[in-house]
Amino acid sequence: MISTIIQIAILNALLAFQEPIWNGSETLSIIPAAQWVNKSEEGELSLKKYANSSLRGVISITESVTRGRDLNELWKEYVEDAFPEAFDNYKMIEKGERVVDTHDAKYILFKYSDMNIEFQSMSTVFIKGDKLFIISCASTTSYYKTVERDFVKMIDSIKLK
Repeated sequence: MISTIIQIAILNALLAFQEPIWNGSETLSIIPAAQWVNKSEEGELSLKKYANSSLRGVISITESVTRGRDLNELWKEYVEDAFPEAFDNYKMIEKGERVVDTHDAKYILFKYSDMNIEFQSMSTVFIKGDKLFIISCASTTSYYKTVERDFVKMIDSIKLK
């Protein structure tokens, strides 16, 4: 009986281990949380979580050039100025600073609606060299708390080269 329990624990540990996934330019890797699948497309690293055939969460990472601008300038342009216009019923919940693989970053947690469905989203923005990285995490508001820990865990796993 104990042997079976140990075997199950070992199997679960092996299944939980995920290999890093690299973006297209191979400058950034992320380790998916358990049960997240790689759905990346050209120009965007994307991981998704499904439950009962329904999409439950998305984390995507895109990059752009900084054109010599700093994090504060880009934050204002891409987030503070653009988000209220880009998202229906936009409501900022929280914003702050964090670190992504030794790089200063800014994040925002907000709600919005699309096609009468309310979403909660967290976006994190940081710079490495001349590249701006934008991490977008989203889920329906009713499911967000279920995937929030996965979002944070995956952002914490990011490595840059």
